[in-house]
Parts: sequence; structure tokens; C-alpha cells
Amino acid sequence: MATKRSHDGAEKTKGEVYFEQRLLIDSPQAGAIIGKGGAVIKGIREDTSAFISILSTDDKAAKERVVTVKGSVPAVGEAMGAVARIFAGDLNEEKCDLLLLVHKGMAGAIIGKAGAAVQEVMATSGANVSITKDVLPHSDEKTCKISGTPEQIQAAVVLVCQRMQDNPLREGRVGTPYVPGYAPPHGGVYGQSLPPGYGSAPFNPYGAPVPVQPQGPLTTESIVISTASVGAVIGKGGSAVREIKDQSGASQIGIANPDPATPTERLCTITGTAQAVQAAIYLIRQRVESQSAMPAAPAPGPPFGALSFGGQTQFGFGSPTSLPPAPQLVEKIAIPTECSGSVIGKGGSVISEMKAQSGCTISIANADTANPDERVVTITGSSLGVQNAIILIRQRVESYQAPNKAV
Repeated sequence: MATKRSHDGAEKTKGEVYFEQRLLIDSPQAGAIIGKGGAVIKGIREDTSAFISILSTDDKAAKERVVTVKGSVPAVGEAMGAVARIFAGDLNEEKCDLLLLVHKGMAGAIIGKAGAAVQEVMATSGANVSITKDVLPHSDEKTCKISGTPEQIQAAVVLVCQRMQDNPLREGRVGTPYVPGYAPPHGGVYGQSLPPGYGSAPFNPYGAPVPVQPQGPLTTESIVISTASVGAVIGKGGSAVREIKDQSGASQIGIANPDPATPTERLCTITGTAQAVQAAIYLIRQRVESQSAMPAAPAPGPPFGALSFGGQTQFGFGSPTSLPPAPQLVEKIAIPTECSGSVIGKGGSVISEMKAQSGCTISIANADTANPDERVVTITGSSLGVQNAIILIRQRVESYQAPNKAV
């Protein structure tokens, strides 16, 4: 059967369903997976036909890192087995542990009624499988611990991933992935709140959060959202955007009036610390995704296949029942024109590496004559991939230093 390589490097056989699984590791283990000059991680990609990458983190002191593995379920299992062999070898032991990150809503699918499913996984693979009761901090994810030999772990990963693939979350349900070292400025979990005393914001008995002084320099970032989703981001009387500011710690969020040249898009500008801006973008994206998941009234133009920026593409290309193989996100952000060379790199080397690490397609538009100081970057990929790509681009922009000009 013919195979083709997808945009993120994973081999995909025609008819196979694409799957993405996250793995939580200790920070020191990242070096062993990458290898000298990236030789080990490159070998895993070539040997398993899966795409594996280690997500960047803004917190250099974080004790954990997140690994993403993408491909068919068997390929994901092979890649996880390869990682298990690395860990077992480092420990000089026959057995080791892997911690899969799973949405809390998937725990039931893995465990099954009265534990029947997980018992079958353990009996078939020979590995031990357990899921934590509580979610990880500031997220909707739990850890699924798989223990055994690398071969047993590989078999168990395939069975667990197959259970999740066969029992997906219901459409429109949004989850918050675990980000090592991240804590929302007001102690919230992207739209939720913690009991008094458990967040980083002081408790105010009168209900309103006490303003928190920004930690670190302020930065400004612009993203593009669809005009149709503006109401969901602003809320009645501005309630939603105020809530986003409170939860993220952003000092300012503004939405520009529509440009006559692009009436279906609006530029949203966020100002705050780097962490606050990142949190605000995530909260805005959640609102946009929730809006795009709601049934809309018929509008002029094609009834199916409409694209929503910052959210999932609408299902049904040509027919209400035809579904694409995997939902894709399209996100647009604006970067200063003077930084674009740093993001692209010599001969496109930097942007090519970003594509490989995030698994996304990334393109940079030419500067608009009406706004020559900014260029729009379009990122297409999975939700996690887009999030990772934005982080990588932000790192390049923030580290950019303008060349010294002769006096």
C-alpha cells in the first residue's frame, strides 16, 4: 500500500487515521531522547515513521518537559517503545515507566466498565497501567502510567491509544493541556478558578480579584480572529474580555474595527507580560473555538467548509456528513516586519526547523502597504502544534536584536 509523508514528517499510509499522543518526561531525559546533534530523535523518526518532538518551554527551571508523538497508532506505539528503551538503558534496568498525558474525559474509555478495559490491556500487553485520580495543575490532563519492559510498554501504548481513538471526546469539548512550570497569574485554570488561597492572586472577600502587579517587562502581540467570533470574545457589555484580562493578567486587550479589505477578520492586540499574553491568547482561542463549534444560521456563499481563524475548520466539505480526517487549526499572528528575517532564517532554515518541531505549516505574508511595519504569519496544524509554533515564533521575535546602525 502506498505511503506518503505528511507535512510534519510522519509517514502516513493511505486510509490510516492520524493520531497524536503526549508524553511527560523529566527535563534531564530530554537530552537522551534528542541525542548528540539530534541523532537519536532523528533515528526514532526514521525507524518508526512517527513524528516526535519535544515542546519548548518558557520556564527554564521547569523540571518536566512534554514530548509529542504523531502518526498512526502502531507508529506512535513504536516511537514510545523506542523512548522506553532509551530510559531502560539509562537506568540499566529491564523495565521502566512512561507517563502518557490523557484528557480527563478519556480516563473512562481507558479504564472501561468496572475496570474491564484496562485489565484487558494489562493482560494482553503484560504491562502495568494506572491513571491518576487528579488532573495535573492548571490543566484538564491526567497521567496514565505504563510500566514494564519496552516491548510491553509499546504493546500497552498501542492498546491505550486505540481505546482513545475509538472513543473520542465529544465534538466541541475544549481541554486545557498541561504546561510544565506554568501558573496563571490569578490562579485560574483557563476559565476556571481555584479556592481562596490557592492562586497567585490575593483573595478579596468582596468578590473582585485584587490587581496583581505585572512581573517582568510588558510585551505586545497581535493575533487575527474571525469577525463572527468577536462577540464571543467581547461578551455582553464587555464581560468576556474583562474575564480574559482578569484570568490571564494581561494589562490590555483591544480588538480593531474591521478593515474594508478584509471584513471577515479582526486584529486582536494583547499587552502584558510574556506569560500573560500567552495565557490571554489561549483563552481567546478557546472562546473562538467554542463559537465555531456552535451551529450557525445559513449565510450567503458555500454552506459547508467555511474556515474559522483560531478555531477548527467547519466540518462538511461538500456534504454535511463528510468529515475531514483530522481537524486543523488556522491561526494568524502579526510580527514586526524587522523581525521577519530572524523568523525565516538564512535560506529558510529557521522557519523550516519550526515547521519540523511543531508539525505545522507556517507562512509569512508580505508586508501590507497600509501597514508596512507588520507582517502576518499564518500557522496551520493541530491545536498543540499551533500553540508550539506560536511559542517558537515568539522566542525568535523576543530574542531579535536590531543591527547597530552607523552614526
